[in-house]
Amino acid sequence: MILETKWRLLGTATNLFRLSARLDLKLPAASERLGIGTGEPDADVIVIATRNWGDTYLDWNIGYVAVDAAHGDFNDDRWFFGQAVRRPLNSRWTLIGDAYAMFSQGSAGAPANFNFEGGIQFNLRENFLLSVLAGSAVGRDSPDLTGYVGFSWTF
Repeated sequence: MILETKWRLLGTATNLFRLSARLDLKLPAASERLGIGTGEPDADVIVIATRNWGDTYLDWNIGYVAVDAAHGDFNDDRWFFGQAVRRPLNSRWTLIGDAYAMFSQGSAGAPANFNFEGGIQFNLRENFLLSVLAGSAVGRDSPDLTGYVGFSWTF
């Protein structure tokens, strides 16, 4: 389970450019024995710069992932670099695609890989967003198929 918070740090008067930051906390809810999770909490800090041209939005992301944040060993932590594009179809549906790379901080971390995915978002209510994405990755020990189902609740 991942808890995410996001704060707007800067925005232009016309809202063409925005800068925000995200703090994510991954709680160990999956089975390490089955290879689904690490069994340890992870923490991410990500800075997001957003620029739009009409109805097309580009999000540039850079971040740091503290793997097994409870133990403070920085050797297996990772850096995150990504690019996302969003395009609303109407007031409820939005197409989304992203590509991102993960690089190890030290020699004990996972090998570098490049991920890409695409999908759709549905605004169920003004403050509730449902996202469904599918994709893949390139790199040693990368998954052939990835899936993401998530929701955002704004308050």
